[in-house]
Amino acid sequence: MINQKNMKKILLSLAMFIGGISVSSAQFEISNLSVGAGAAPSMYFAQGLGTFTSSFSGKLQYEADENFYYGDFIYSSKKFDDLDNTTLLFNHINAGIGRYFVGSSDDDFSMAGKIGAGISMYYFNYDGAMEEVSDASWNINGGVLATYSISDAIKIFGEVGAIVSAGTYNSQSNGTASPEFNNAYFQVGAKFRFQ
Repeated sequence: MINQKNMKKILLSLAMFIGGISVSSAQFEISNLSVGAGAAPSMYFAQGLGTFTSSFSGKLQYEADENFYYGDFIYSSKKFDDLDNTTLLFNHINAGIGRYFVGSSDDDFSMAGKIGAGISMYYFNYDGAMEEVSDASWNINGGVLATYSISDAIKIFGEVGAIVSAGTYNSQSNGTASPEFNNAYFQVGAKFRFQ
């Protein structure tokens, strides 16, 4: 399993990345910040994994003119009853930049593309097994996001995208990219924009 020390480094790196981007903007404005959550069904491309319907996401987004900076988290889980009640969990933590190509963050409807990088982690828990199996990998990710305002502060969103393994984080993958992390996802949810 990924140890706490490495997880703290990962989260600190992402926080510094997002914080650095925000500070580099002309001036940080709370009204440009939004947070959100949603459902995020994911399809993993590794053989036998299939669709994970028990998935949710969290979002943090900071608007900067026609661009935005984001951080997001996707959690997926699936139980395999036919494999000794094995449970497989995936966590993806991402950060990056996006750009609007239809409308803007202030319009009722907008569409944007986004690209970024992050860390993907999986965790196997075998029913009755003495030890758990886990691994992690750096990833690149991208997607297309559409939002619709239902009020000044609340927007609903839909997003399609992909997360692709870019390399390994620890030695359990023998120094190669981990294809089990490659997935396509669909997210729907709501965001709250601070006023």
